[in-house]
Amino acid sequence: HYGIATGEYAVNVIVPDSVKDGHTYEITFKDDLTDARNTDSIKVQDISDGRILYNGHYDEFDVSKELFDGLQFEFDNDSTYVREYGWRVGNCNLPVEVDTAWSVKIIRVPEDIEIRIIGPNADTCYNPLAWQRYPVNFQVWSTTRNEQMDFMFNEPINKDSILNAGDEVFPVINAMGFNYNDTWRIYFRDDPNLENPIIPEPGDIFEVKVYKPFTSDDTLRFTTRASEISMALAKSSLDDIYVVPDPYVATASWEKPLFYSSGRGERRVDFVNLPAECTIRIFTMSGKLVKTLYHSAGLTDGGSEPWDLISEDGLTVSFGVYIFHVEAPGIGSKIGKFAIIK
Repeated sequence: HYGIATGEYAVNVIVPDSVKDGHTYEITFKDDLTDARNTDSIKVQDISDGRILYNGHYDEFDVSKELFDGLQFEFDNDSTYVREYGWRVGNCNLPVEVDTAWSVKIIRVPEDIEIRIIGPNADTCYNPLAWQRYPVNFQVWSTTRNEQMDFMFNEPINKDSILNAGDEVFPVINAMGFNYNDTWRIYFRDDPNLENPIIPEPGDIFEVKVYKPFTSDDTLRFTTRASEISMALAKSSLDDIYVVPDPYVATASWEKPLFYSSGRGERRVDFVNLPAECTIRIFTMSGKLVKTLYHSAGLTDGGSEPWDLISEDGLTVSFGVYIFHVEAPGIGSKIGKFAIIK
């Protein structure tokens, strides 16, 4: 992930056999070009072959309904709200509150902010009335853009141009005369119960981090690998092959009843935990071949093959003990046995 967004995304493999090997996918976004930078559209592209798989309005539900080369994309986008804050550098212990500024002109900008204590004349606070602007001992920075920000400063207790208990800092954007937009209110509380308060000193940094939506600055990129069979794992899994039910007796719970019949219903056993491609041969204890089954499934279709208890001659097999031999090309073989009883 390249960019500023804090939202999450997931790539789910829905149809493994459709996943392309070595293909790189890129997901980009466009925002609404306002200061809030709300997510407006999304594009999904296979940059390995140039195909554009999706290009349209950003809607998490609509995108998640689509399948691209066996893949499903899920997004959990963030809205811009305060995520965390605190003194990143320094020993200041003044309690701080950060919330939305009280203004009808507020814009929650998706930018992390730092208040950096520098010293006298570090910057000049903003005021719509130019003659009421005065120097202060700190600067306000957008660390997301790596640029200084304008800010308004309220000192209701001590008007000393120094950030102290009881002061409020309001980062603003689009400042031009009386036209400006508030963002956040950062209030350094004057707590009478605080023993030995330590005020900010030069070098101290207060940090505000916010949640951010996907914007034009964000790019998601990943590369897929096609499904494949691990021969070592497949060989070790041969020992897990067995027949269910064993013994086969009366009517198993999954057998379908035969309509218009008073018989016992469908007769069936299942060979389970099979490799994707294999041949199953069933013998009597004397070595006579009873039935040959051919199992062929996708890599994730499940390793199960049913047998209806009908021999190669089309006859229902009799009760007794049977031997099965599973042969998987390039992997190995497994011999086992099962019983059919009254």
